[in-house]
Amino acid sequence: IIHSNSSIALFIFTIIYFIVVLYICLNPSKLIDRIGSLLTPLLLITILAMIIKGYLDFSGNSAGKGNEALYHSNFSSFAEGFTQGYLTMDAIAAIAFSMIVVNAVKLTGITKTNQIFKQTLTAGLIAAVALIFIYISLGYIGNHMPVSDMKLD
Repeated sequence: IIHSNSSIALFIFTIIYFIVVLYICLNPSKLIDRIGSLLTPLLLITILAMIIKGYLDFSGNSAGKGNEALYHSNFSSFAEGFTQGYLTMDAIAAIAFSMIVVNAVKLTGITKTNQIFKQTLTAGLIAAVALIFIYISLGYIGNHMPVSDMKLD
């Protein structure tokens, strides 16, 4: 049914789509909470499925060759990855999102500064561990994915 162009598949998709939209929009004050409750688990499940599939498909010897002139030592590889990695804006965006996290903690009713700090620290540690796992996994998959020399040129 997924790969067909039938009217039934389109009808089923349309019904499911509008049920989800109705659920999200029934109470506009809970719009962000409802979208988050749907998209966050979906995002995490998708990333986890991609990582598991990558480990299963590419769990062999390293296929990465790298540029010998650029990566002549382990430190230069780390330095290049560290400096180029900041171009993804993760560290800069974390500063902006920190205020969102603090405000979300305050909205739960916590008013004491030390409790806000503890909750924010806990959220930050969970996010950091998850991001470390994701980035190491994606790096492993990228290093073990076979790429022909023709594609590297």
